[in-house]
Amino acid sequence: MTWGILFPILTQHDPSSSQPELENRSFGREHGIPHFHLRWPEGRASISIDTLEVLVGIPPRDILLEARAWARVNRARIWDEWQKLNQG
Repeated sequence: MTWGILFPILTQHDPSSSQPELENRSFGREHGIPHFHLRWPEGRASISIDTLEVLVGIPPRDILLEARAWARVNRARIWDEWQKLNQG
């Protein structure tokens, strides 16, 4: 399945790579718990950056597991981008 993180992580999708397809979208001045957006063909979800718990939506288990694995490796980058977008 194809899925993407709707967060400004500057990564290009390489079809030969096992890395997820990432989209470069900005959502600055977000409200609520710091989170990133997960999108797959049939839906969307919001995931807490801190706990990686689903805040909104019901992603399929395989997509959620892959997204969480990616986020664990990239959590510092996700936090850095979230903080840049939500300064002030």
